[in-house]
Amino acid sequence: MATLDPLRTSDHPDRLCEMRKNLLLLATCALACCRRAEPAENEQQRVERQYEAWAARQPRPPAQLVNHIEALLAKEPCVGSMDRWSRYYGYNRLPEKTVDRGIVDFHLEEAGTPPVRAGRHITEPDSWVNIDDRPIKMVSGDYDVKEDRIRVAFCGNNVGGPGRGGINNMNAYFDELAKRRLAHAK
Repeated sequence: MATLDPLRTSDHPDRLCEMRKNLLLLATCALACCRRAEPAENEQQRVERQYEAWAARQPRPPAQLVNHIEALLAKEPCVGSMDRWSRYYGYNRLPEKTVDRGIVDFHLEEAGTPPVRAGRHITEPDSWVNIDDRPIKMVSGDYDVKEDRIRVAFCGNNVGGPGRGGINNMNAYFDELAKRRLAHAK
């Protein structure tokens, strides 16, 4: 008795075609049954996706400008040597989703607490939001290009936050920043 080999196309082309159809149908059914339904995108995810698309198209401060900012920051008593910081720089983001090239925001985190490692990052606006409850020394503020001036909004340990005087200093900083934004817009 001869054995039947269903994959030999020369002997059984109809059977091969039928087998392929059945395998394709079986694979399609398996995928449909086993596939997990993806959750619908929520509002926060949609906003994040839109922001990421916008931010990817935004300019970044040039390395030469960041070198100058770092030279000024190194003179700040709460900063010192740049080698001990994870450093982020990006143009200031205005509320109407435009970028102010006259203001470069900076955010520094003291290296040593995992996963914080020393190094420089030149990024799109607002890309370094860090909500962290570990005791890490941080410095935040900006550099005004026209005035060639550093302004420090916060310098200290992130746990516990700034004291009463620090909050007042930060409020004064943000009030003054809003005025400078208006001046740059003119």
